[in-house]
Amino acid sequence: MADFILYTYPFPTRAERISWLLRELNFTYTVNVINPAHGEQKTAQFTQLNPNAKMPVVVYQGKAYTESLAILEWLNKLHPERPFIPTQPEQIYTLRQALSYGMTEIEPYCGSWHSQRN
Repeated sequence: MADFILYTYPFPTRAERISWLLRELNFTYTVNVINPAHGEQKTAQFTQLNPNAKMPVVVYQGKAYTESLAILEWLNKLHPERPFIPTQPEQIYTLRQALSYGMTEIEPYCGSWHSQRN
């Protein structure tokens, strides 16, 4: 049985980074694909997991976790013998700087590219 359930869309999203870290940490997980074209993220069942009706969502031991960066930090704490998030102030700054740049400068263009394809 899988340790985690990862909810994602049928196209690349921030859930990709969660999937990557779950694999890196050797956690077992299943993927549930939620199709926004059919409104599946707005069902009562899904909004019980995430009232914001967005991805990614990770369920672990019956509790739902949302927001990809928060999930990454939480997963890192679950596996302290193999940390993926630095502990030194300069390294933490560099990591957060790169993540912020990706979210504010790169991802908006990826989202607009995806919406133009559909």
